[in-house]
Amino acid sequence: MVAAVGRRWIRWALWGLLGTLGPLLGLGLMFLVLLMAVFSMFGRGGSAPRLSTTELRAVRLTYLPLEQEAVRIDCPPADTACAAVTVPFVQAVMMQESGGNPRAVSSAHPPALGLMQVEPYHFPPGANPFNPATNILMGVQILDADAGAFGGDLELTAAAYNAGVGGVQHLERLAGATNWPAISAYIQAHPTLKGYVQTVHYVPAVMSNFAAFQQSYQPAPPQVHP
Repeated sequence: MVAAVGRRWIRWALWGLLGTLGPLLGLGLMFLVLLMAVFSMFGRGGSAPRLSTTELRAVRLTYLPLEQEAVRIDCPPADTACAAVTVPFVQAVMMQESGGNPRAVSSAHPPALGLMQVEPYHFPPGANPFNPATNILMGVQILDADAGAFGGDLELTAAAYNAGVGGVQHLERLAGATNWPAISAYIQAHPTLKGYVQTVHYVPAVMSNFAAFQQSYQPAPPQVHP
C-alpha cells in the first residue's frame, strides 16, 4: 500500500515537472531555430566560406568598380604608403574577412559588419554599414591608415587590420623587429601572446589571396565623374 502510494506520488511529480518544463523546452527550441536563421541570414563574419573558382570570380567582379573607386578617392597620388593598398590587396582582405558576403556579421563585441568587417563606430551617423560602397570605402580608409602607420608594408598592414595598429606596434616592441616574419615567430614562441595567434594565420592567408588576385587583376572600365 505504501509502495503504491509512493509510486503514485512519483508519477504525479514527474507529470508536474514535465508540465512545467514542456513550455520552457518549446521556447528553447524556438529560440535555437531563430538563432540558426539569424546566423544563416547574416553570415559568420570574419570566417570566409569556401567558394568555387567561378563563384570567387563573380564576387570579385561584382565589387571591383567600388574597390577601384574607393582606392581612387581615399589615396592622394603623392602618398606612397597608401598607394601600396591596391585593388587586389583590398580584394584579398575582403575575401578573408567576409568571403564576399555583404551581410556578414562577426561574433565580436562590437560586431564587425559587412564586406570589409568594419566595426560600427567607424561609420558616420546615418550610414548603412551593409551598403557595399560605404563598407568598402570605410575598409579602404582603415587600410590606408594602417599602411601609413607601417610605411606601406603590406604584411604589417594586414596584421594591423586584424589586430589594430597599436597591437602590431606593441608586438614590434616586444619582438624587437619591424618585419612580420620575425614578429610572427616571436608570437609563436611565446604562449602568453596566444591572443595574436589568429593574426599569425590571418596575414599569410591575406598575402596568399593577394598574390593570386594580383596575378589575375584586370581593371574595370573607369567610371565617368562629373
